[in-house]
Amino acid sequence: MSFAIVPIATLAGILSVAWIGWLGHLELGIHQQWLLSVPLAANSKIVLVTIQKDTPRKLNLQGQGLPLPRRYHAALIDALREAEADALVLDLLFLEESERQQDAALRKALARSQPLHVTLATKEEKSAADPESPTGWKYWFARPVVLPKPLPPNVVVASAKAFDPGRRIDGAVLLQWDEKTKQPIPHLAFSAVLGGFDVSPSDLDFDTVRQQVTAGILAWPVGQDGELHARWTQERFATREYADALKALQGGEGRSFFHDKIVIVGDITTDSQHTPLGEMPGMEAVAHVLNTLLVQATLQGTRWRIPANIVWGGILALVVVAAARTLRPILLIAGVLAALAAALLMPRFAQATWNVWVDTVGPCLAVVIATGMAAVLEGMRAGERARRFAPSHVREARPAALTEVATVLFVDLRGSTAMAEKLGPAAAREVLSELLGRLSNVIVRHGGEVERTLGDGLMAVFRERGGKRLQHHALQCVRAIKDLQHAVAPIDARLGQQHGVGASLTIGIESGVISGAVVRAVDREEWSSFGPTVNLAARLQGACGEVGQCILLGPGAWSSIHHEVPTVFLGTVQLKGIKEPMPVYTLESNFMASSEGSAE
Repeated sequence: MSFAIVPIATLAGILSVAWIGWLGHLELGIHQQWLLSVPLAANSKIVLVTIQKDTPRKLNLQGQGLPLPRRYHAALIDALREAEADALVLDLLFLEESERQQDAALRKALARSQPLHVTLATKEEKSAADPESPTGWKYWFARPVVLPKPLPPNVVVASAKAFDPGRRIDGAVLLQWDEKTKQPIPHLAFSAVLGGFDVSPSDLDFDTVRQQVTAGILAWPVGQDGELHARWTQERFATREYADALKALQGGEGRSFFHDKIVIVGDITTDSQHTPLGEMPGMEAVAHVLNTLLVQATLQGTRWRIPANIVWGGILALVVVAAARTLRPILLIAGVLAALAAALLMPRFAQATWNVWVDTVGPCLAVVIATGMAAVLEGMRAGERARRFAPSHVREARPAALTEVATVLFVDLRGSTAMAEKLGPAAAREVLSELLGRLSNVIVRHGGEVERTLGDGLMAVFRERGGKRLQHHALQCVRAIKDLQHAVAPIDARLGQQHGVGASLTIGIESGVISGAVVRAVDREEWSSFGPTVNLAARLQGACGEVGQCILLGPGAWSSIHHEVPTVFLGTVQLKGIKEPMPVYTLESNFMASSEGSAE
């Protein structure tokens, strides 16, 4: 049953991350820390083209500052298309009209830009709360005024929205929805990556259950609000000043440098962002997001899916349960610590070695849940074992010393010496063990307690329980005698048939006041009853042979049962160690034959 904990704990841990939002955010945050701990180089495919304060001077724009005339951007688009650049990201806003000729030049350049993938920046015009949207907000986006009609498929409008909890940019929001057009708006960096896969923004979807942006078979893991944490690199991206880049492209000598590159163009004079690496231009922050997206594992969405995480979490939970079953605290602690260490270190190893995102939170939860459930289950089992094997005085929380009214039973095997000589010590020991086991089962079933075994016999006590009267435990003891005789009968028959020896019982019973106390030794403790009643029961059993009876009852036991059980008065007998002769009784043979009993 304990191994049933494994699937329960595993499913609870793994699915909690998928269904509980804040756990998903926690997983994303931990994954980000793993990513940050793995060095990431600046991708050589990324080139930054920066517009600086002296760029107008280099372009011979005498007396003119920023922004640059749009015809230069048109010329840059044409030059990058001829250089066979892979993509161009214009991290510049064209939301207001400028000179008609300038806008027309840029519009025409965009119209003829294929196969160059061009992304134009936009920004939110308005936002409002919307609980039904994936991010919980409605967004309206301004449309650049330079877009050609019809819009070429290689030209995409994208958002520059950063993910900035705590007023520090940690990444980017990969996907938003424009309530005007009902179309998804990707991030600038995401749009550049989509161009490499020939994926249109209209093909994108946001899977809120798995927390990933999907396009066909492609998937990009994100947070609950569509955010992607960037992997910030200390390395510098290849950078060219705008005028120098344009001159090199138009002169022909710079075309090889921009061939098959993703070019990000931005103004570094006005746009500054606070990032984990300190202050940097906004276009450089976009480059870090793009660098993160260009990691092959991230592009292919290699976060372990739920089934893979369930298998991993199940292995860890199995280790915990196996350790718990040993019932050794040291092994349990070692198993739990080993499972937690594996759950914490495996994601780091997988990220560094294979660029694979292995969940941390779900497997750790599986280990914790498995530990708790295994501890509870093994605690219940330990309690059950304690109830089974602990002495009666412990289970009943009996006082350390007690005087009470009870019935005492002594049982001895007649002919045990002859049996040992006939069978040999080993075989005789096995017979005695079987016999005492049968007798003990009968006594316990009738409400008695086997207080101790006596070599080839035993002593048992039938106590008052739950306020029952004296007659109750005396009658229970007498009724048990019938089953004791039947329990020994099969052994007697087998010994007689196989070895020519018999096995029969001699029994002494007395009821009255007894005293008991806990007797403690170095490594154990037991309950011991004593007093005249105990002594008389033992003497009655020992006198069975002299009287010629198998069962002898003392006067206390007789007075408790004679109204309900037929007895025979045998007279007074001088018992060993008893000063006065004692009246003794036995049970009528008809009473013993009236019940078939049951052998144990």
